[in-house]
Amino acid sequence: MTIDDSGEWWRGTEFVDLLEYLDALEPEGYPIQKVVEARCTCGDGVFHVHLQPDDELAQTECVACGALTFVADSEQHWDVADDIEDVACPCGGTTFEVGLGLAIRGDAGEEWVRWASLGHRCVSCGVLGSALNWKSDLSLSDDASTRVSPQTPPKVWDVAAALDD
Repeated sequence: MTIDDSGEWWRGTEFVDLLEYLDALEPEGYPIQKVVEARCTCGDGVFHVHLQPDDELAQTECVACGALTFVADSEQHWDVADDIEDVACPCGGTTFEVGLGLAIRGDAGEEWVRWASLGHRCVSCGVLGSALNWKSDLSLSDDASTRVSPQTPPKVWDVAAALDD
């Protein structure tokens, strides 16, 4: 992990830096315990990110094959008539490594997503950011709670364990 936080924007060199960024972000004051890494079934891990920010909805698009995936339960609420924004880095880049950060509540018997944060790392310059943060009520047993890309099963990082390494 190599994060440079000395400038206006935090910059990372690899996906794991996104875990540290989301951990520090703590959306709405909730610590992120898990991060789901976006990976496509074609094997690629670089995406465009499309948003309907007013409704806190997102979609990823694999740069290599064009596969589209609604993030979490966005598909249920996505309205093609609404304005869609594409995430862009301050450098102008539009391709990102993407991770879905999850703040969890409950116990091991029944865990729920309390808050979610869609993080991204620009593959052009390494700038780290979060396109959306939203309150959630999805159970971790619901496949939608960890949906950020077409890969099944998704790779889920335990933030505390990853940052201890």
